[in-house]
Amino acid sequence: MKRIGLTGGIASGKSTASAILRRFGAPIIDADAIAHRLMEPGGPLYEAYRAHFGAGVIRPDGQLDRRRIGRIAFADPAEKRWLDAAAHPVIRAAMQQELAEAEAAGEPVAVL
Repeated sequence: MKRIGLTGGIASGKSTASAILRRFGAPIIDADAIAHRLMEPGGPLYEAYRAHFGAGVIRPDGQLDRRRIGRIAFADPAEKRWLDAAAHPVIRAAMQQELAEAEAAGEPVAVL
């Protein structure tokens, strides 16, 4: 299976390009979407962030306050390093799982 990496800065057209590729039938493995899913209540990143940052990062509706976490992480380089070290392996593993599923389904290509 061919793997295509789709990268670019903010507002560079990644979402537009992936939508076009999706219409042609390419499976899209979206790291941002995966990260958001893993941050849902009960997810591994939700639990890690709650344990590390405390109840102050949980909104009244039970969701993570991602903006608050961002403010904490980007204000303190040590917190940013912790966040990256906690998140990247979990997200990478989920992406690998989706790749394996696409390959098992016989997909000729996947876009990451």
